[in-house]
Amino acid sequence: MSSILRRILLTSSVPLDWAILYTASDIVTPTGIPVFSNLKGKDGVWILKPRKQLSKIPYNAFANTSITTIKIPEEVENLEGSCFASCTSLDTVTLPSTIKNIGNRAFRDTNVSKVYFNGDIEDYLKISFYDMSSNPLYSKGGVLEIKDGPVTRLLLISPSDNVVVPSNAFVGCSSLQEVHISAGDYCNITENAFRYSSNLTNVNLASTNINISSYAFENSGITSLNIPDYYLSPDNIPKVTIGEYAFMNCKNLTISALTWRTNITKISKFSFYGCKNLTTIHLNYDVPSNAFYGCTSLREVTLSTNCTIIADNAFETCISLPNIAIPNSVTSIGSYAFRN
Repeated sequence: MSSILRRILLTSSVPLDWAILYTASDIVTPTGIPVFSNLKGKDGVWILKPRKQLSKIPYNAFANTSITTIKIPEEVENLEGSCFASCTSLDTVTLPSTIKNIGNRAFRDTNVSKVYFNGDIEDYLKISFYDMSSNPLYSKGGVLEIKDGPVTRLLLISPSDNVVVPSNAFVGCSSLQEVHISAGDYCNITENAFRYSSNLTNVNLASTNINISSYAFENSGITSLNIPDYYLSPDNIPKVTIGEYAFMNCKNLTISALTWRTNITKISKFSFYGCKNLTTIHLNYDVPSNAFYGCTSLREVTLSTNCTIIADNAFETCISLPNIAIPNSVTSIGSYAFRN
């Protein structure tokens, strides 16, 4: 086979054995028999046609190869760990609507800029991504497109049900610009859900209970986080928890739920680390370590009498903060809490 393998289309229409690709020039069956004669190529596009219906792409199947495009057939449900890892030329991936699980490091060290998903957004949100590099857009970032077109706006409205945005679902999704979620009892933005979504700007969350998990928006382009003062009735004030590193290095975040009367029951260490455009916060709880480290535009901080601890480095390098009134309820101030 003289051509370098650049593109693979997996189909199930021709009776050939399933092959595992180890390198760009070494294609063998699971028994070690070369299958070069079973491959048909034209203009650098090579088609691998397994005999049996595919349910999975095996572990390390295409790792370290020179493929640029992969289209996975509809019957596939699982992509096992590292199956496309270190395919540094891989640019375009088509995922079937049948996909359920993508294993650890499946797309680690690739350069995918386009992902096509052959289903709707509800189907997409059912995919389980094992880790960040299970998402094809993790390494480089790029466009996610479903059957209705590019995903630019995520709208999830379910007044009677809970809404969960799965871990790693929109990592590196540069096409996403807005998120609007209205849930019943519970809205859960899970770990890494929108991490590195560089063009995401407006996020609106409405629910009785809202959880924003660790790294949920870290290094994203978010400018505005909006949570209404109440959900459905004036007596139903949202309860909000914010995990570690949730908004770390969100340098464009200027408006925060922390400025409203929402009952934010918890923030965590590094939650708003490096949010350089955040200007005003009103806190009704303890301030954990490094929570606002590097918020260089922060000018106004209000602490309630529920605050008892200001932990280490909590407001370090907040160079625009002229003064702060510390209530008598505070019993502990950590090292370098206000160091410039």
